[in-house]
Amino acid sequence: MQLSVQTAGSPPTSLILGPGAPVMVFDVGGTDLKYGVVDSTGRFAHQGTTPTAIASPGEFLDQLSGLVATYRAEPPDRRPQAIAVNAPGIVDASTGVVVSAVNLGWTDFALSSALEARVGLPVVLGNDVQVAGLAEHRLGAAKGLRNALVLVIGTGIASAVILDGEVYDGDGYAGEIGHARMEPLTSTTAIPCTCGASGCLQTVSSASAIARNYSAVSGVPVVGAKEVMEAAAAGDSAAVEVLDQAYDGLALAIAQSVALLAPQAVIFGGGLSNAGDALLVPVAERLDSILSFHRRPLLLPARFGSSAGLLGGAVQARQLLCKERPTGGRQIPSPWRD
Repeated sequence: MQLSVQTAGSPPTSLILGPGAPVMVFDVGGTDLKYGVVDSTGRFAHQGTTPTAIASPGEFLDQLSGLVATYRAEPPDRRPQAIAVNAPGIVDASTGVVVSAVNLGWTDFALSSALEARVGLPVVLGNDVQVAGLAEHRLGAAKGLRNALVLVIGTGIASAVILDGEVYDGDGYAGEIGHARMEPLTSTTAIPCTCGASGCLQTVSSASAIARNYSAVSGVPVVGAKEVMEAAAAGDSAAVEVLDQAYDGLALAIAQSVALLAPQAVIFGGGLSNAGDALLVPVAERLDSILSFHRRPLLLPARFGSSAGLLGGAVQARQLLCKERPTGGRQIPSPWRD
């Protein structure tokens, strides 16, 4: 039985959660900080992007506090009543602590309590990929599925694991599939990873790795994976070799997840997913050749793209106002309209 691959449809022009409390969301990146305000109708009344202030945690808190103050001057239907912050790295959502965010230089940063003290509003903290996975599960490509894997492929690779209809966070450590070793322990060619290990999935299959490895093999500098895909389509043997390794790595990692978790679908997000069938079809072919008796998952493009973090954060901020903070991957009945 072959795997089913579905191509992306048009993303929604207006993300609507339905009536509820107005909330504010911050989606933190190493370079840019995205933010948005959801009004009482459930629409994004404001969205913006600004460089992330990462010189120190104090500077970052000043940045967020200033933005919150701006929007607290809005009319009541757009005045935030709760804040959600999505951060990269190891995040303990139950305590509101960023355990480790290497790209931001944060360790054991009690972000939720520190921001709450400054703005006087409740704050919920989540891992950026898991929050994006929540959006895809509740309202997007994985809606209605009890078990799914949301795979985000960009500069690195990470995932959100949906088990029995809930996002499983493993106390902040779940989903780090990009740091699962793919190379044999005896390999002498395993590429060192930024995490300190070698042979991790993201050293061969992330968008940045595809560009870097092609430049190393061919001697031709490229900006991103798109150029490598174009070169492969034109018959460049070095590009084909690098992409074959990348697709092999993704298929192996997904096959291991299928054997362990039996997801109904694997949702592809992140910058590399913009390649569409050029990514999904070769990965599906490889995955189908690996699996035997296993349940074949659907391979689906993410619905919300770069908006998923803001949407998922808004969901979590509204959940927080339902008087129950999501902990240990447990999700709260929906205070929004499907």
